[in-house]
Amino acid sequence: MKTNGYTLVEMAVVLVIAGTLLGAGLKLLSVQSERAAISATQKNQEAIKEALINYLGRFSRLPCPDTGAIVDGLDNDRVPATGFCASAFGRVPYADLGLEKSTVLDGWDNYIVYLVSPGWVQTYSPNPSLPYFTTNIVNAFWPGVRLGQINVGDRFPANAAALTAIANVATGTGTAVALVSYGRTEAGATNIANNVIDPPTGADELTNVNLGGLLVVTREMTDIVGPNGSYDDIIKTISPSDFISPLIKNETFRTTTAVAVQNEINDVVIGQIINTKRSCASATPPLPPAGCLPTDYFYSIPANMVINTPNALAWGAFYVGNPDFVYPGNISANAAYIINVNGQSQSKVITYTELFGLLARYSGFH
Repeated sequence: MKTNGYTLVEMAVVLVIAGTLLGAGLKLLSVQSERAAISATQKNQEAIKEALINYLGRFSRLPCPDTGAIVDGLDNDRVPATGFCASAFGRVPYADLGLEKSTVLDGWDNYIVYLVSPGWVQTYSPNPSLPYFTTNIVNAFWPGVRLGQINVGDRFPANAAALTAIANVATGTGTAVALVSYGRTEAGATNIANNVIDPPTGADELTNVNLGGLLVVTREMTDIVGPNGSYDDIIKTISPSDFISPLIKNETFRTTTAVAVQNEINDVVIGQIINTKRSCASATPPLPPAGCLPTDYFYSIPANMVINTPNALAWGAFYVGNPDFVYPGNISANAAYIINVNGQSQSKVITYTELFGLLARYSGFH
């Protein structure tokens, strides 16, 4: 007698097949979800890189990490006595960079870590003053030095005893910035609620949590726990060239030649001196110097001058002037002012005679 329906064996086979398909589907979904998270992380890291490049072009320095107890996305964690950052690593200062908070999170909603070369967070000035992020330390950022201070190592294969140097400070190839996501396992990450997740146990991932040594490890992702642990960190490094090349290309930094910077700064100085042009017939202050004929003009040579162009800031250019007047009766081979650029052994000296000629050319000086 024939019966309808499935036997227990047939039902068991169907359940096994269904379970296998479900498991495969869930695994595929998990893989796709992880790929999407990795892609989102890398997209945000790239956006942070572009924002840092723009910031460097504006201020000739990079911001400090946000390390405050309250997440505000601001570069407000400098040490007032020195102007250096309280820490070389922390959260990305998204507000100062003009980014949304969501842009500085990875694909698992944890903060991307920002590790910055200490020498890149201050602007060189020969006579630093407030605000305190200016310094006369010559390894502060400027195009003539621009050496990264972060080492980057790769471990291949994963069980190799030593790291292979990708960026090496000792050989002048250190990287400037590293952006670190702690990946799917999130070990050591700080989440959006500002809670710190338990650190990893593997040596390489632990190095990427304890960044005080200015070393990051980048290697192939693996769940296999070898001598140095599993690894799923997502690292983006930004080299000095990555920063400087686009700024030269878009003419924020128009040159990397010290002599050319001196010439550019001289144009600025001449422009500011031209703005002081007064008739020698003037009866209002500043009064004309003695010997200046009523039919002539005179100009003031300032002792100090703020040169606020990006190249001046980046190269540590400074001006030293002889606070005097220039007019037809005051022409000599003496120095009217000096322009110096950090890294250029010989200053640019402009004499009264040279200044007279420049003013005659650009201002009709007589």
